[in-house]
Amino acid sequence: MVGRPTRVVALAALLLTTHTAAAGAAGGGFAPVHREGPALSVPAERLDASLTCTGNLRGATGEPVLLLAGTGVNSDQYFGWNWKHALTRAGIPWCASDVPGPASANENFADIQVRAEYVVHAIRTMRAVAGRRIGVLGHSQGGLVPRWALRFWPDVRPMVDDVVALAPTSHGTPLGTLMCPAMCPAAVWQQRTDANFVRAVDSHRQTFRGISYTVLSSHADPLVPPASADLTGPGWVANVRLQDACPADTADHDGVGTTDPVAEALALDALAHRGPADPARLDPAVCSRELMSGADPATHAADSAWMKQVRDLNYGQAPRLEREPELACYTTISGCPRAREGDG
Repeated sequence: MVGRPTRVVALAALLLTTHTAAAGAAGGGFAPVHREGPALSVPAERLDASLTCTGNLRGATGEPVLLLAGTGVNSDQYFGWNWKHALTRAGIPWCASDVPGPASANENFADIQVRAEYVVHAIRTMRAVAGRRIGVLGHSQGGLVPRWALRFWPDVRPMVDDVVALAPTSHGTPLGTLMCPAMCPAAVWQQRTDANFVRAVDSHRQTFRGISYTVLSSHADPLVPPASADLTGPGWVANVRLQDACPADTADHDGVGTTDPVAEALALDALAHRGPADPARLDPAVCSRELMSGADPATHAADSAWMKQVRDLNYGQAPRLEREPELACYTTISGCPRAREGDG
């Protein structure tokens, strides 16, 4: 599949067109955008254990960043050899959100609806500790899950300044669509272009006023083509192809999230300025760099190979489902049933 990018890109465009029309027609069946979010179902101790932060978060003088890894990896496996170093060197406080527990629990294969509760908790906690609005930087699923949190928990919207999404599965991915209906992990089901999860997160509004959205994609990405990543809607939205800044950029899906210097420059530009990234502000010299600042030139090839090997092993051990998880009741226009007096 990775070897046939043309076919995948074409399929993505077809599926995305079909999905967009269906989502628009079915938008009325989903919860209104300003309805109060549900109580978090994940126990408080697990939520607290899910967040790891640098020591300079409290009273931060700059916009702190929440890191969210994609499907099949945790933040150490994906960001531990690149973005964590880059943000630290740039003096930007950061936190990483990971589901606590054994490897099978923290590789982002499970229901993204539950994963979003950890993100809601992370946003609330970081805003309270830092005393200011935060930025969210995520790759692939990590660029999708904050949209679920913002869509169904309106209270966190004023807490977020920037969403920087690196090759996000905003409207699903052709890879998920082609892999299922075979037995698939929950999160893969939910990232199909025709998934109910995608219809729900896109319902009524994809974006919200007061938040700057920077969507970074690459024409060389066969897994999430730009058409599957782009967002539209209120707020300040910039859908940027890496090739807009550097036409010769060849970053693929993982390259956008781990080592590409153009993606790094655009992400840091978004975090440093009011509004989303602007390719016109970049130093043209970035186009001649080989790696982002956080990646070690001596080890990045081995680091990348290790990450991909771990992800493949994780995928082989991930629990499979026969179908996509049911949408939570809070996503529907009718909402969740109220407990009757005396229940529980």
